[in-house]
Amino acid sequence: MVSKTKKLRKPAITISQSDYDKLSQLAEALSSRNEELADQLFGELDRARVVDDQRLPAGVIRIGSSLRFKSDIGESKDVTLVLPGEADIETKK
Repeated sequence: MVSKTKKLRKPAITISQSDYDKLSQLAEALSSRNEELADQLFGELDRARVVDDQRLPAGVIRIGSSLRFKSDIGESKDVTLVLPGEADIETKK
């Protein structure tokens, strides 16, 4: 049986310094409109391992990366990871 603590453990986060900076600015801007959401983003950023952009390990997904993932219902989807202001479902961003 898997313990409840193990099931709730969040995966490790590795993030580039430039993406960390962008997301920190986003969280700061968001804090006056939606403090709870900003706090969640700050919490995720706090637990991230921040790596210099030139030392980011191969295979780490970052803002601007295109990737394929499988949805909860098993569909494969190709998307590009972008900041919220650039999101556009029609262009798969």
